[in-house]
Amino acid sequence: MYNSIMEDKLITKELIMLKSKYQIIERIRVQRDLTYRQLAEEIGLTLPTLYNIAMGRTNPHARNQYKIEKWLNGQFLTSKNETVTS
Repeated sequence: MYNSIMEDKLITKELIMLKSKYQIIERIRVQRDLTYRQLAEEIGLTLPTLYNIAMGRTNPHARNQYKIEKWLNGQFLTSKNETVTS
């Protein structure tokens, strides 16, 4: 029973983290004044795939998750470098 409760808490925590990640993507998209189409091209996803993920209609498959993570890491590295050089 305890393991089941802990697994449920972990799953819930993962879902919260997942939702937060896509809120970050949306925030970056708006800050950079990108359309979903432009963002999809930058990440390497199709427009419907990105939109469905961003709207919470679906979770990304492993390959798409990797693309999103890679793009996010690039965004954070770029913003960090801009801060350092400014």
